Amino acid sequence: MLTAEEREGTNTNLGKSSWWTRLAVGGSLFDAFLMEASQQVGQSLLSLPWAFALMGYPLAIISLLGLSIASMWTQALLIGLLTEYRNMIASDINHPRHGDENYTASYHEVIGGLMGKWWGLLSIVVVFFALLGLSVAQIVASSSNLYLLSPTLETRTYALIMGGVFSSLCFVSSFRDFRLLSLIGVASTLYTAFYLTIEAARQGPIENVDYTAPTDFYSFFTGFTDLLFIFGGHTAAIEKASEMNNPEKYHVAYYYAVFYCYVITLPTGITGYHTFGSEAANHGNAFYLFDKSIERNIGVALMVAHEFVAFGLFCGPLFFLWEKLLKIENKSYWLKSFSRLIVVWFVVLVSVAFPFFGVINSVLGAFTTTFGSFIIPALVYNLYFSSDEIIEGKNHKMPFNLKMSTVKIINWIIVVLIVVLGLVCGGISSIKSLIEQVAEFKLFDPCYGCPTPADSVI
Repeated sequence: MLTAEEREGTNTNLGKSSWWTRLAVGGSLFDAFLMEASQQVGQSLLSLPWAFALMGYPLAIISLLGLSIASMWTQALLIGLLTEYRNMIASDINHPRHGDENYTASYHEVIGGLMGKWWGLLSIVVVFFALLGLSVAQIVASSSNLYLLSPTLETRTYALIMGGVFSSLCFVSSFRDFRLLSLIGVASTLYTAFYLTIEAARQGPIENVDYTAPTDFYSFFTGFTDLLFIFGGHTAAIEKASEMNNPEKYHVAYYYAVFYCYVITLPTGITGYHTFGSEAANHGNAFYLFDKSIERNIGVALMVAHEFVAFGLFCGPLFFLWEKLLKIENKSYWLKSFSRLIVVWFVVLVSVAFPFFGVINSVLGAFTTTFGSFIIPALVYNLYFSSDEIIEGKNHKMPFNLKMSTVKIINWIIVVLIVVLGLVCGGISSIKSLIEQVAEFKLFDPCYGCPTPADSVI
């Protein structure tokens, strides 16, 4: 994170006036909403017809609503824990971060600071793999979409090109500087959702359409974990919340972002499955369901732009982790920015080695989203507030001012359900799907899942 002096210098260099700052730099609740809305639904929007075709209408809709409500609850828990951690630092004059106004907290620091070293180590492992996978997914998705626009290059080549483009995000110093980028992200998903919904509704059911989902245990829970993935960005929330004007209210912005997700996800999934039925289960990227058109190509291009934004939102916390590992978080802007290039190109290497698209969402949802977004916040909250003294001294309020006993019961219910449905059942299904993909496509595949070039842009 930039110091106040560095940020002031940057703004001065951008034009010696406040117009750019007002336009592009933020920290309000609205900025928090834009970031959450941008990161929550991106490439997952394109896999919704696929997920619905695996799960069927009723179960897909119920699962999406249930998971979204659970995610809002655990986000409130996580921000509550952040509030307690910040107050702990403020009241402890011996804490190494006491009085450090430029300090940006990380997920593992909050959990480890409240619960101890081993919880912190567990959290950093979960966060690393969650954010790595989310960042990889953006490169894989962008290369797939670019191939759809023009199959003149292999997807692996497109992934390398996008890695170079995404590297420019290393020079965006803070999440406070994401206002314009987040607006682009929201506009991209809004257009794409309307295109997918309207075009599917216009076409109507294809010939001999059938609605057989769910057909088996594995396919249902593969789709379930894809929906789980949509509401699993909690591991990237702490750094964003820490840099906003009111960190303790960040979860409110998340609530609004979830309602925005309802607007774009439910119509997309429902109309996509209604039109294509079981055929949608063969396409993890919904763009491949539609014929080439100017409208579709605009949507594809906008989704590539969105994946650029989402990459910054997901990889940003990895940048902070990297800077803290190197102990350069308070060093110069240029040193930190260039050091981040190492992180980006490591992500690019992983994306080229494992170029999965639809199935990667399920794997991530089953093994990292379950812990980082649901299990750890609920479990740590219950364990931390284990004494009357700590409960009486807490510095935040839960929704509806519920009693702590009620909060803990809800938390245990979430932990059990997510462990059973997401971690165990979803994990088994996603591993099976991943094994099938590996058996069919090799690592470092130069053009994973490439269709015939007849669908390219002329």
